[in-house]
Amino acid sequence: MRRMTAVVAVIAATLAVSLVKGRAQQPSSVQISATTGNELRSWDGWVTQALRTGELRAMRVDRDPLLPAREIERLQQYHNGVPIWGAQIVRDSANGVAQSIFGQVSPTLTIGTVPAMQADAISARFAALAGADGKVLRAPSLTILRLASGEYRLAYNAVVANKGVFRVFLDAQTGSELVRYSEIQTQSAVGTGHGTIGDTKKMSVSKQGSVYVADDLMRPPLLRTYDMRGDPWHAYLVHDFGFPLFTSDLASDTDNDWTDSAAVDAHAYIGWTYDYYFKRFGRRGLDDHDRPVIALINPVLQKDAAVMFAEWSDYIVNASWCGVCGPAGVGVMLFGNGIPP
Repeated sequence: MRRMTAVVAVIAATLAVSLVKGRAQQPSSVQISATTGNELRSWDGWVTQALRTGELRAMRVDRDPLLPAREIERLQQYHNGVPIWGAQIVRDSANGVAQSIFGQVSPTLTIGTVPAMQADAISARFAALAGADGKVLRAPSLTILRLASGEYRLAYNAVVANKGVFRVFLDAQTGSELVRYSEIQTQSAVGTGHGTIGDTKKMSVSKQGSVYVADDLMRPPLLRTYDMRGDPWHAYLVHDFGFPLFTSDLASDTDNDWTDSAAVDAHAYIGWTYDYYFKRFGRRGLDDHDRPVIALINPVLQKDAAVMFAEWSDYIVNASWCGVCGPAGVGVMLFGNGIPP
């Protein structure tokens, strides 16, 4: 009990960190990936307490139709009654006992939540951004936005349509634009390639610049295949330690006629697996909530297998799924290439 209390205290201290008054820079966010032991119990205690105080509020609560004892809560973090953009937690429980807690929360903030811009003025600002030929699709709402620099700002966000559909964030004190990004996902494409037994498969991919990448935009969840390009250390750090993956790590092809059989089979089959769950059981992915599926291929190339086998055998002659591995603990499917014939 004392040890658990100490862990809770450490979590509380981490979340309570704030910088000296008057500095614009606020603490960075805290990543949560708790699945076992004291860490899971402690985060569960913090989540329960935050729900009581209103720091967390339930956005959605679902029960798995095949496992009615399982409850999945999606929770939003608030500061002084204002939601913090992107600060959300998912808690998966069975019979009231937490099984996993994932997400991102912000430590205690000192930012004020009273906007200088009034509702009419900010609405007019968004209308001006839309222009005479555009439209504001989602009315402005107040939020707290963490910028790429780590600084937090009180902001209004709205969705604006004008030669595209964009979510735009305006500073709630000055009305200046802080961030915008497109709400439209485009560039989906169908590629073809030959699998490991020579069969032809279709692949749902997307186009990034002049190349096609193994990013499936035709199915609801994130389904991506990343090429480790024969670098087992890279695969190890991503798989076991959650090192980040980048667009440049995606399996790619220049003409959409794919020749890497490992990429073809891995990417096609994770898509087919999603289709199977949906068509056979009416489930949306592995967890019925469109859980992301990340696949890692080519951790060791076949030509290097003989000299690397002793150290990296699990990455050579094995295929595995780890539900708590990878960046942010989203789960990773690892495909070894096997040894040469």
